[in-house]
Amino acid sequence: MTNPLIVGIPVIPKGIVLPKARYLSKAQVQAYQERIRADYKDNALRSLNVLSFNEQTQEPQGSNPFVLYELIRQGITPASIATLESLVETNPEALREHYEDYLALVLRTPEDSYERNNSIIAGLLNQAKKTKFPVLISGPLKPVKANNDYGLNLKLTDQTTVINAPELAYENNGRRFIKLDERGVPIFLSDEEISQLSKEERNKLRTFYARQEGLSWLYLDRYLDLYSYRDNLVDSISDGRVVVESAAGAKKI
Repeated sequence: MTNPLIVGIPVIPKGIVLPKARYLSKAQVQAYQERIRADYKDNALRSLNVLSFNEQTQEPQGSNPFVLYELIRQGITPASIATLESLVETNPEALREHYEDYLALVLRTPEDSYERNNSIIAGLLNQAKKTKFPVLISGPLKPVKANNDYGLNLKLTDQTTVINAPELAYENNGRRFIKLDERGVPIFLSDEEISQLSKEERNKLRTFYARQEGLSWLYLDRYLDLYSYRDNLVDSISDGRVVVESAAGAKKI
Protein backbone atom coordinates (compact mmCIF):
# COMPACT_ATOMS: atom_id res chain seq x y z
CA MET A 1 0.00 0.00 0.00
CA THR A 2 1.35 3.40 -1.00
CA ASN A 3 2.02 5.74 1.91
CA PRO A 4 -0.29 8.78 1.52
CA LEU A 5 2.54 11.13 2.45
CA ILE A 6 4.07 10.46 -0.98
CA VAL A 7 1.27 12.40 -2.67
CA GLY A 8 0.29 14.58 0.28
CA ILE A 9 -2.24 14.69 3.10
CA PRO A 10 -4.47 17.71 3.81
CA VAL A 11 -3.56 19.15 7.21
CA ILE A 12 -5.45 21.64 9.36
CA PRO A 13 -3.46 22.42 12.53
CA LYS A 14 -5.13 24.54 15.19
CA GLY A 15 -5.43 28.08 13.91
CA ILE A 16 -3.62 27.30 10.67
CA VAL A 17 -4.82 26.03 7.30
CA LEU A 18 -2.30 24.25 5.07
CA PRO A 19 -3.24 22.46 1.84
CA LYS A 20 -0.87 19.50 2.29
CA ALA A 21 1.86 17.86 4.26
CA ARG A 22 3.99 15.56 2.14
CA TYR A 23 7.32 13.84 1.83
CA LEU A 24 10.17 15.53 0.04
CA SER A 25 10.00 14.74 -3.67
CA LYS A 26 12.76 13.10 -5.68
CA ALA A 27 13.51 16.40 -7.42
CA GLN A 28 13.81 18.19 -4.09
CA VAL A 29 16.14 15.54 -2.68
CA GLN A 30 18.34 15.76 -5.80
CA ALA A 31 18.40 19.56 -5.63
CA TYR A 32 19.29 19.40 -1.93
CA GLN A 33 22.19 17.05 -2.65
CA GLU A 34 23.51 19.25 -5.45
CA ARG A 35 23.30 22.36 -3.27
CA ILE A 36 25.12 20.95 -0.25
CA ARG A 37 27.92 19.59 -2.45
CA ALA A 38 28.32 23.04 -3.96
CA ASP A 39 28.13 24.97 -0.67
CA TYR A 40 29.85 22.74 1.89
CA LYS A 41 32.81 20.42 2.34
CA ASP A 42 34.52 18.22 4.95
CA ASN A 43 32.68 17.94 8.30
CA ALA A 44 29.80 20.16 7.27
CA LEU A 45 29.14 18.12 4.14
CA ARG A 46 29.29 14.87 6.11
CA SER A 47 26.77 16.24 8.62
CA LEU A 48 24.33 17.16 5.87
CA ASN A 49 24.89 14.33 3.40
CA VAL A 50 22.46 11.84 4.97
CA LEU A 51 19.40 12.49 2.83
CA SER A 52 18.68 10.26 -0.17
CA PHE A 53 15.75 9.04 -2.26
CA ASN A 54 14.59 5.42 -2.37
CA GLU A 55 13.51 4.59 -5.91
CA GLN A 56 11.72 1.43 -4.81
CA THR A 57 9.47 3.07 -2.22
CA GLN A 58 9.45 6.49 -3.91
CA GLU A 59 10.17 8.03 -0.50
CA PRO A 60 13.04 10.10 0.87
CA GLN A 61 15.13 8.48 3.57
CA GLY A 62 17.44 9.82 6.24
CA SER A 63 17.04 12.86 8.47
CA ASN A 64 18.72 14.85 11.23
CA PRO A 65 18.29 18.39 12.62
CA PHE A 66 20.95 19.91 10.38
CA VAL A 67 19.12 18.55 7.31
CA LEU A 68 15.91 20.31 8.35
CA TYR A 69 17.66 23.62 8.98
CA GLU A 70 19.51 23.37 5.66
CA LEU A 71 16.25 22.68 3.82
CA ILE A 72 14.89 25.92 5.26
CA ARG A 73 17.99 27.74 4.00
CA GLN A 74 17.24 26.29 0.58
CA GLY A 75 13.63 27.54 0.65
CA ILE A 76 11.77 24.39 1.71
CA THR A 77 9.58 24.37 4.81
CA PRO A 78 9.79 21.22 6.96
CA ALA A 79 6.63 20.29 8.82
CA SER A 80 6.17 22.19 12.06
CA ILE A 81 5.47 20.57 15.40
CA ALA A 82 1.80 21.54 14.99
CA THR A 83 1.61 19.93 11.56
CA LEU A 84 3.18 16.65 12.64
CA GLU A 85 0.96 16.52 15.71
CA SER A 86 -2.07 17.12 13.52
CA LEU A 87 -1.04 14.09 11.45
CA VAL A 88 -0.57 12.02 14.62
CA GLU A 89 -4.17 12.80 15.47
CA THR A 90 -5.77 12.51 12.03
CA ASN A 91 -3.58 10.11 10.02
CA PRO A 92 -1.20 8.29 12.40
CA GLU A 93 -0.60 5.31 10.11
CA ALA A 94 1.15 7.59 7.62
CA LEU A 95 3.82 8.31 10.24
CA ARG A 96 4.27 4.86 11.74
CA GLU A 97 7.22 2.58 10.93
CA HIS A 98 9.51 5.60 10.40
CA TYR A 99 10.88 8.45 12.48
CA GLU A 100 10.23 12.12 11.79
CA ASP A 101 12.30 14.92 13.27
CA TYR A 102 10.64 17.92 14.83
CA LEU A 103 12.03 21.39 14.20
CA ALA A 104 13.10 21.47 17.83
CA LEU A 105 16.18 21.12 20.01
CA VAL A 106 16.19 20.47 23.76
CA LEU A 107 18.97 21.81 25.97
CA ARG A 108 19.06 20.35 29.48
CA THR A 109 22.43 21.53 30.85
CA PRO A 110 25.02 24.14 29.80
CA GLU A 111 27.61 21.43 29.16
CA ASP A 112 27.43 17.99 27.55
CA SER A 113 29.46 14.86 28.27
CA TYR A 114 29.17 14.25 24.53
CA GLU A 115 31.81 16.89 23.95
CA ARG A 116 31.25 17.61 20.28
CA ASN A 117 27.96 19.27 21.28
CA ASN A 118 29.57 21.86 23.53
CA SER A 119 30.41 24.37 20.79
CA ILE A 120 26.79 24.21 19.57
CA ILE A 121 25.52 24.65 23.14
CA ALA A 122 27.79 27.63 23.82
CA GLY A 123 26.60 29.38 20.67
CA LEU A 124 22.93 28.74 21.41
CA LEU A 125 23.18 29.91 25.02
CA ASN A 126 25.02 33.06 23.97
CA GLN A 127 22.09 33.90 21.70
CA ALA A 128 19.18 32.61 23.78
CA LYS A 129 20.28 34.14 27.11
CA LYS A 130 18.55 31.39 29.09
CA THR A 131 19.80 30.25 32.49
CA LYS A 132 17.02 27.89 33.53
CA PHE A 133 16.79 24.42 32.04
CA PRO A 134 15.46 22.53 30.14
CA VAL A 135 15.20 24.92 27.21
CA LEU A 136 13.12 24.15 24.12
CA ILE A 137 14.38 25.82 20.93
CA SER A 138 11.82 25.40 18.17
CA GLY A 139 11.32 26.70 14.65
CA PRO A 140 13.90 27.69 12.03
CA LEU A 141 17.60 27.95 12.83
CA LYS A 142 20.28 29.02 10.36
CA PRO A 143 23.18 26.62 9.75
CA VAL A 144 26.54 28.39 9.45
CA LYS A 145 29.94 26.91 8.68
CA ALA A 146 32.16 26.37 11.72
CA ASN A 147 35.46 24.85 12.71
CA ASN A 148 34.04 22.07 14.90
CA ASP A 149 33.31 18.34 14.65
CA TYR A 150 29.99 18.98 12.91
CA GLY A 151 31.42 21.64 10.61
CA LEU A 152 28.36 23.73 11.49
CA ASN A 153 26.95 26.01 14.14
CA LEU A 154 23.37 27.20 14.49
CA LYS A 155 22.03 30.75 14.63
CA LEU A 156 18.66 31.77 15.95
CA THR A 157 16.36 33.61 13.53
CA ASP A 158 13.47 35.99 14.08
CA GLN A 159 11.18 32.95 13.73
CA THR A 160 12.92 30.88 16.40
CA THR A 161 11.07 30.35 19.68
CA VAL A 162 13.07 29.80 22.88
CA ILE A 163 11.23 28.84 26.07
CA ASN A 164 11.86 27.13 29.37
CA ALA A 165 10.12 23.75 29.30
CA PRO A 166 10.38 21.90 32.65
CA GLU A 167 8.20 19.11 31.25
CA LEU A 168 11.16 18.01 29.10
CA ALA A 169 13.37 17.27 32.11
CA TYR A 170 14.84 13.79 32.53
CA GLU A 171 12.63 13.31 35.59
CA ASN A 172 9.71 12.85 33.17
CA ASN A 173 11.48 10.12 31.20
CA GLY A 174 9.01 7.28 30.62
CA ARG A 175 5.86 9.28 31.38
CA ARG A 176 2.77 8.84 29.23
CA PHE A 177 0.77 11.39 27.27
CA ILE A 178 -1.56 11.66 24.29
CA LYS A 179 -1.07 15.21 23.02
CA LEU A 180 1.35 18.12 23.09
CA ASP A 181 0.28 21.56 24.23
CA GLU A 182 0.54 24.75 22.16
CA ARG A 183 4.21 25.14 23.21
CA GLY A 184 5.10 21.75 21.74
CA VAL A 185 5.61 19.86 25.03
CA PRO A 186 3.74 16.78 26.29
CA ILE A 187 0.65 17.06 28.46
CA PHE A 188 1.53 14.26 30.88
CA LEU A 189 -1.14 12.10 32.45
CA SER A 190 -1.12 10.75 35.98
CA ASP A 191 -1.66 7.07 36.68
CA GLU A 192 -5.14 7.92 37.91
CA GLU A 193 -5.96 9.84 34.72
CA ILE A 194 -4.69 6.94 32.62
CA SER A 195 -6.84 4.48 34.56
CA GLN A 196 -9.92 6.51 33.64
CA LEU A 197 -9.25 6.53 29.89
CA SER A 198 -11.46 4.60 27.51
CA LYS A 199 -9.98 1.71 25.51
CA GLU A 200 -9.84 3.96 22.44
CA GLU A 201 -8.02 6.68 24.38
CA ARG A 202 -5.57 4.19 25.91
CA ASN A 203 -4.65 3.06 22.40
CA LYS A 204 -3.50 6.64 21.73
CA LEU A 205 -1.11 6.75 24.70
CA ARG A 206 2.46 7.71 23.86
CA THR A 207 5.69 7.71 25.88
CA PHE A 208 8.32 10.42 26.37
CA TYR A 209 12.01 9.48 26.46
CA ALA A 210 14.74 11.93 27.52
CA ARG A 211 18.47 12.33 28.05
CA GLN A 212 19.74 13.41 31.45
CA GLU A 213 21.94 16.23 30.16
CA GLY A 214 23.27 18.26 27.28
CA LEU A 215 21.75 18.80 23.87
CA SER A 216 19.39 16.60 21.89
CA TRP A 217 16.49 17.00 19.52
CA LEU A 218 12.85 15.97 19.44
CA TYR A 219 11.56 13.33 17.07
CA LEU A 220 8.65 10.96 16.59
CA ASP A 221 9.61 7.30 16.57
CA ARG A 222 7.92 4.53 14.59
CA TYR A 223 5.29 4.11 17.35
CA LEU A 224 4.61 7.86 17.62
CA ASP A 225 6.44 8.13 20.94
CA LEU A 226 8.39 11.33 21.58
CA TYR A 227 12.15 10.97 21.89
CA SER A 228 14.76 13.46 23.08
CA TYR A 229 17.71 11.32 24.04
CA ARG A 230 20.12 11.17 21.09
CA ASP A 231 23.34 13.03 21.69
CA ASN A 232 24.88 12.89 18.20
CA LEU A 233 23.11 15.59 16.17
CA VAL A 234 24.04 13.99 12.84
CA ASP A 235 22.64 10.53 13.61
CA SER A 236 20.52 9.32 10.73
CA ILE A 237 19.23 5.96 9.55
CA SER A 238 17.20 4.92 6.53
CA ASP A 239 13.97 4.90 8.58
CA GLY A 240 14.08 8.70 8.74
CA ARG A 241 11.52 10.62 6.70
CA VAL A 242 11.38 14.36 6.03
CA VAL A 243 7.84 15.71 5.92
CA VAL A 244 7.40 19.18 4.44
CA GLU A 245 4.56 21.67 4.29
CA SER A 246 3.36 22.20 0.76
CA ALA A 247 1.37 25.39 0.37
CA ALA A 248 0.31 27.39 -2.65
CA GLY A 249 3.01 29.89 -3.50
CA ALA A 250 5.64 28.21 -1.35
CA LYS A 251 9.17 28.97 -2.43
CA LYS A 252 10.87 26.14 -4.29
CA ILE A 253 14.55 25.48 -4.91
